[in-house]
Amino acid sequence: MIQFQKASGEELSLQFQEVKAQRDGYSEDNKILRKNLSDALEQVSQLRQALFGRSSEKTTEQSPAEDSCEIPSDPLDEDSTDDVQLPPVPVPVLKNRTGGSNKRGIRELDTSRLPKYTVCEEPDTAAYNEKYGQEGWYVLSYEEHREVVHFREMYALKVTKTPVIYVKQESCDMDHEIVRQPRKEPLYSGSLASPSIVADIMHKKYVLFQPFYRQAQELARKGLPLSRQTMTNWVNTITIRVLRIVYMFMCSELCRQGHVQNDETTAKVIDDGRKAGSTSFIWVHVTSELDHEGSFWRIPLSQSTMATAREP
Repeated sequence: MIQFQKASGEELSLQFQEVKAQRDGYSEDNKILRKNLSDALEQVSQLRQALFGRSSEKTTEQSPAEDSCEIPSDPLDEDSTDDVQLPPVPVPVLKNRTGGSNKRGIRELDTSRLPKYTVCEEPDTAAYNEKYGQEGWYVLSYEEHREVVHFREMYALKVTKTPVIYVKQESCDMDHEIVRQPRKEPLYSGSLASPSIVADIMHKKYVLFQPFYRQAQELARKGLPLSRQTMTNWVNTITIRVLRIVYMFMCSELCRQGHVQNDETTAKVIDDGRKAGSTSFIWVHVTSELDHEGSFWRIPLSQSTMATAREP
């Protein structure tokens, strides 16, 4: 038994010496690795200073590679007594949404900053005298129609007053009659659009290549807060109504050419009856330089051509 205990103690002593020798070897390897890491960080710091220069800003937490050669304690080093401090995890703050009143949209355009002038139309005296008699009518009031006009890079609010005629009892079959004098048909009924301002918007958009949002900013600086949605609506609606004759005339003249050139451009359309993102095409057809005699600009206007262009 004593001999067995002596043998066991010798084996344990040998095993302890072996473990201690391994530990010393690992410590030497750890020192060499840390020295190599320090040299590498120093080289990186020198390269960074050579490329970008030393920062003049002072920070509360400076990099150990830039200010000192000391290596922070290794978290896996068992001999280190420093505790690893992890940064606190920020806790998201949930904000309670308070219910607020929904603001109603402004449907009328604010024209308070625009200069204003009034045009009073005179009643057609001869026509009313012939129909109702000289003493059978008088101007009861004026009906106002507003529109924004543009001239010389200036915007103003034009108010046109059309007379409303009150017809007396002796001049009509009824007790009395109120007649509105017919006025010039507006460019876009129910809006402030006028030919001058729409022409100016289209000129800046398609000739000067100025987008609607830039025009909206410029108009706001001049006292007219016109949104780009309104400008788009004006241009799209008025183009179909007014320029349809010009479009049909150009189509009829293009079909008469001996040579036609076209260009194909792909586009992504959201809603055209197909799956969203499907590829669509835009074709642009123009006259050809090969057809000099039948060039669009050389063909004189004729009554038959204009009659064909007016057809829907």
